[in-house]
Amino acid sequence: MTRKLRVLYCIDSLKMGGAERITAALMPHLTDITPIICTLYDHESPLKQQVESIPSVNLDAKRLIDLSAFRHFLRVIKDERIDVIHAQLQHATIFASLAQSLRGIPFVVTRHITTDDISTQKRKWLVDVERYAFRRTKRLIYVSDATSKYHQNILKMPPSKYTTIYNGIDLAKFQVDKDRRALAQELGFPTDKPLVVMVGVMRPGKGHVVAIDAARQLPAVNFLMVGDGEDADSIKAYAKGLDNVIFLGTRKDVPTILKAVDMLILPSDMEALPTVLIEAGAAGLPSIASDVGGVTEIVVDDETGIVIPPQDPDSLAAAIQRLIADPALMENMGKAAFERIQATFTLQNQARELTALYHEVVKQ
Repeated sequence: MTRKLRVLYCIDSLKMGGAERITAALMPHLTDITPIICTLYDHESPLKQQVESIPSVNLDAKRLIDLSAFRHFLRVIKDERIDVIHAQLQHATIFASLAQSLRGIPFVVTRHITTDDISTQKRKWLVDVERYAFRRTKRLIYVSDATSKYHQNILKMPPSKYTTIYNGIDLAKFQVDKDRRALAQELGFPTDKPLVVMVGVMRPGKGHVVAIDAARQLPAVNFLMVGDGEDADSIKAYAKGLDNVIFLGTRKDVPTILKAVDMLILPSDMEALPTVLIEAGAAGLPSIASDVGGVTEIVVDDETGIVIPPQDPDSLAAAIQRLIADPALMENMGKAAFERIQATFTLQNQARELTALYHEVVKQ
């Protein structure tokens, strides 16, 4: 019997970010390999329980340049007989590149973002180091074609280095098993008006101000805002006086919320492949989203939702009004969205494509 490939999933931490949630959700579906999780920093997270059946190790690094943690990393690679390292996020990529230099273990990297944060000299230095590490990787995995093309123009590496593998989700969590209005009542949401939801971290570029400006034009629609973040106070202040904008804060029941509303909006300025659009489709919801990044690889305009220009509250308000005025169109778009997600964005598809990539890398 052929030994299963042993893949070390190296990630900065298991905090509740997008890359972390995607990694945790994927683990149980990697049945044709043996995955091991390696975190550089904080391992204590709600996600830890989700991956408790997967072997894991925490390096307990105090900083990026931590020789003790890196020696521990090399011991893990040797003791666990690792065949491939799959790095997620910036610091893990640098660790994997150093290990490849010293031990010859091939590694691949998933890029979860489109642009890099170079707002400070330290951040710019880290981006430069990471880009050097990319040149040592066997494959750069992107979550959308748009992100891949954008990055190819910057890195200028051979086309064979790049591949796109879409993130998947667990469809079972998003199935609608009861009337949306009844579920909204159970959650304590007002049901006297149509319900629009926006799910996202409250930080620059996510489009909360655009959503609030649209809400000003649509007093007969309730807007639910799920999420928190560095801009939470200023965003709430901007919405002051609007009784149709309801802030829910951070929630762990996003799948349930999506099953209780009429549509999802995401008027972002920048995205790679927004998971929440995939989740909305899995819940049978149409989405209205800005034409940025990989959005149109999820939302098919006028088929599974509506694509609008970024930073355009008038277009957002018009799109919401259009769907509300035509319940049949809204329902048909929701059904089409589910069919698209079911065909393209499942964890099973993601696991199968990654497993094939690992075998290809080892053969190389």
